[in-house]
Amino acid sequence: MKGLYSTLLFIIISFSAQAQLDNYLNSDETLIEFSLNVVTLKNPSLAYKDGQKYGPYLAPGVSLTHYNFDQWGFRWGMDFKWTTDIFPEIYSLWRTDYLDRGKVPMLTGLWWTNAGTNVYNTEYFNIGVGAHFADYLIEIPDWDSTGNINAAGQQLAVNYQEPTGWYWAIGPTLYLDAVYKSLLFSVTSNYSFSYWRPPIREKEYEDAINKIEGYPSPHFLYVDITANHDSGFFISFNRTMAIDRGINANKFSRNDLRIGWKF
Repeated sequence: MKGLYSTLLFIIISFSAQAQLDNYLNSDETLIEFSLNVVTLKNPSLAYKDGQKYGPYLAPGVSLTHYNFDQWGFRWGMDFKWTTDIFPEIYSLWRTDYLDRGKVPMLTGLWWTNAGTNVYNTEYFNIGVGAHFADYLIEIPDWDSTGNINAAGQQLAVNYQEPTGWYWAIGPTLYLDAVYKSLLFSVTSNYSFSYWRPPIREKEYEDAINKIEGYPSPHFLYVDITANHDSGFFISFNRTMAIDRGINANKFSRNDLRIGWKF
């Protein structure tokens, strides 16, 4: 990860003498982003039906972005992962193996939000800091379990293991921006800490989690790299990691490749 940041910083600085952030078309505007996403979930410590990853799957996505490159200018963004993940869920309803839904891992959320301000600003390069507010829904199948019986008397195909659950989290955010001709390159990263784990779904679902007393809540690391064109076209890659701090030591991550348009 340190090498990635070093490489990104070098690329941004090398572009810094080519254009001006003030001339970027979408500065200080709130934009809605529609994209086509390619999503892959990985967990090297746990094998799924097709190996140690789930996906890739293709689905649309929606997010909001507000850029501002003034000194101390306010900026924010919201990523609605559920708009992407609801499509595989709807599709699975038509499959005969829907009762095996528990075999599929999940790392998603309703409202992944960053908000902050710019602390170092030039015509070509910008550094900002802020905060991350988000919810994370994690489902990690437990292949060693024998399964529970649900309310309809059906045996669940598999239980879930810690840290499966719904977590609300908060943490710091870092922004890096630079422009090259008609392109704006932006990097957003954050590290967040869980502060609440509200119950989710029905009791049978909670009972299907093989809970461990005192199991620590996970932390989350998110990095997004986006190339924006003045026309509104963009392509981005973001990686989300759920950092399991307990004895299960899952290394669960989500990768999203997004191609879309900002309006």
